[in-house]
Amino acid sequence: MAQPRRTSKQSKQTGGTFLGIVLGLIVGLAIAVVVALYITRSPSPFVSKVAPPPADNGASQPQQFDPNRALQGKTPGQPVPQA
Repeated sequence: MAQPRRTSKQSKQTGGTFLGIVLGLIVGLAIAVVVALYITRSPSPFVSKVAPPPADNGASQPQQFDPNRALQGKTPGQPVPQA
C-alpha cells in the first residue's frame, strides 16, 4: 500500500505587507527630509547680488510706464450709473 507523503511544514509569512508599507513610508520620509534640507541649504541663483543705484532725492522721478495707455481714448469715458 502507498504510504502518505509527509510534507514539511511551510514557514508562516506574517507581517510582510504591513512591514513593507511601514518601511517604505520611513524610507520615503527620510528621502524627503534629505531633499528638503539640501534645497534649503543650497545657495539660491535668484538672489540679486548687485546693489541698486542710490536714488537721487532732488532729481525728478521718471514717469511710470503705463502699458494700457494705447487702449485709452483721448477723452475719458462716461461713468456707468449705479443701479
